[in-house]
Amino acid sequence: METRMKLEGKGSRQYGTDTVLAPKVIDAWKEIDLLTSPNVYPAEIELFQQGTTAQDVYFIKQGIVKLIYLHQDGKKVIIGLKYSLSALGASSVILGERYPFTAVTMTPCQIYRIRANDFFRLLQNNEELSLFIHKVHSHEIYDQVSHCTELVCCSARQRLEHFLWKLTWASDRKDVDREFRLRLPLKNNEIAQLIGVTKEYLSSLIKELEQVNLVRRDKGWLVICEPDNLWHSNDS
Repeated sequence: METRMKLEGKGSRQYGTDTVLAPKVIDAWKEIDLLTSPNVYPAEIELFQQGTTAQDVYFIKQGIVKLIYLHQDGKKVIIGLKYSLSALGASSVILGERYPFTAVTMTPCQIYRIRANDFFRLLQNNEELSLFIHKVHSHEIYDQVSHCTELVCCSARQRLEHFLWKLTWASDRKDVDREFRLRLPLKNNEIAQLIGVTKEYLSSLIKELEQVNLVRRDKGWLVICEPDNLWHSNDS
């Protein structure tokens, strides 16, 4: 099956399939580059906190950020991951609402941080950036619907395989059709939350994948033998 991510080049996988918009996306990033330089964040750095006033928009140039929701009973739940070419906080800034979740770097990241006033000015005066933001928000809606559908219609094992497949394609490696060594940047309970299972059931699912030689564990690494043999759907 030809998939959206397989057709895209390094660094622009999420939006590169739109041949009309792709040059405009590049122009948008050039405009951001002129305005500011990306900040380098190590893993486990909080970018913003749930419930605080939205004063900045964060554009991920490279890396992965996890989104965490704190329930009123004190329970923390990971609700999603954001990859390169994602915009964090844009919706909150545009709507004048508080951040609805906490954003924490999951891997080392390069991220542009743009003040709300500068962001509004760019939206009003830069057609390329405005189109880019529309594209980002459209992808978010599409991904949310696809994720809900996956939770209802797909087996737990399919959801785990799809999650691992997405992590391989979110990396900077070009040869992801071959054996892939992955040091999972998430705890088991976080992965379990993302795919909608218990931590105990996740362990049994990983054992199933080991038994059919899809993955193996090696000194803290999860080795994905052939990423393209993992299940994936059209929504990635």
